[in-house]
Amino acid sequence: MRSICAPALLLLTLGWTLSFANGQGSSAALYNLTARFEGPTLASILGVSDDSAITRTVVTAWQDKLAQQASTFLTVPLNQVVIRSFAIEQQAVGVRRRSRALSSLDLALAAVSGSTRSGSSSRRQLQQSGDGAMVALLATFDVLDTQPDSQATLDFTRSGLAELAAALGAASVTVNGVDRSAGVIASFFAPPPPSPRPGASALRGQPPLAPKLFAYFDSMLAPGAPGRSREVVWYDDSDLLKERLDGTPLNLVWRNKSACFTRPTCGACSRAWGATAAPYSVTLYFRDPVQLATIAIRQVNAPAVKMVQLLPWPAVNITGAPAPRSGFLGTPLFNEATDITPCPGTLTITLPRKRSGLAEVVPVAGSQAELPRALQRTAVGGVVITLSAPPTAASQRTVVEWVRFTGRALYPLDSSEYSM
Repeated sequence: MRSICAPALLLLTLGWTLSFANGQGSSAALYNLTARFEGPTLASILGVSDDSAITRTVVTAWQDKLAQQASTFLTVPLNQVVIRSFAIEQQAVGVRRRSRALSSLDLALAAVSGSTRSGSSSRRQLQQSGDGAMVALLATFDVLDTQPDSQATLDFTRSGLAELAAALGAASVTVNGVDRSAGVIASFFAPPPPSPRPGASALRGQPPLAPKLFAYFDSMLAPGAPGRSREVVWYDDSDLLKERLDGTPLNLVWRNKSACFTRPTCGACSRAWGATAAPYSVTLYFRDPVQLATIAIRQVNAPAVKMVQLLPWPAVNITGAPAPRSGFLGTPLFNEATDITPCPGTLTITLPRKRSGLAEVVPVAGSQAELPRALQRTAVGGVVITLSAPPTAASQRTVVEWVRFTGRALYPLDSSEYSM
């Protein structure tokens, strides 16, 4: 399978036709697969106590988790994995019976409803189990590979499918078909546009708008940085621009600022951060616990990043969150006496798979308030970037235009915050 190295998100819009090139004009390939999950009951597969606890919310969360696990393992953007339908197969006394394709709502109805025809039929099928019976849930999904002829192509050989099944917690995964035509219309892979939302700070302490185990983000600015009058100012705070000053950390949080330069140029920039006093460091904060794949630091004058360190979550006081944790999260990610990044240039740090934690399972039972211990080891609450002391001349001071992150947020309060 592909190694994890934070792929750039593919931007697709309605009606576009895929025609991706890797030097020789190769086309996209669309794989249709089925993952088979087995257990004594449907509830055991979906991770709840019994069939009566299965709701549409439970099924939707399980469906989202399946897509996210496939995306992580195959290292393709989440919007290139689409869960199509479910089917329930009852195995008893050596006989297999398979239901028609079910949507996530139908699947919930199959377990808990007797009021509809489809729900009643599927429910009776589930209740026909006896000693030694086994329920199988078959999830059919599509995976879009934009570079099928490159060395990074998806591995759907027998061994590759076995690895994918293990990553998904499935009994097996099979390939139903492959569309290698050059004109695959991929508008259905486009992520939905974010809907207007209230300020996230106002939602702290309230149930999530749409509960999700995690949400991926790509090339995202950090949500918070120190302000003039308080410990942290978030990007959607109403007084962000009042708290912001030229050359200060909040320029690394400011979403709507214009670029420092329109061509490859080095120099001072009022809309960037420039270290002017010891310890020549800046701290950026995350409102939700995050796991990081990459950190990209854009320097437009005198590159001199010396050290990059992670802080555990939460790293700062956040309304409705646990008390801040002290210290650093592991050893420094970057610790060099000399930064050889060209000017202007971007220093990109890729976290090793084990250090990033992106392959870890996110338990359904967890939450930000009760972050599972296994996730605490990789849950990041902040990043500290330290520069080498600059020369006396002000023109030689390091200027950082932006810092962008790729990874996923754990138990996000508002997942739409990461689809911007």
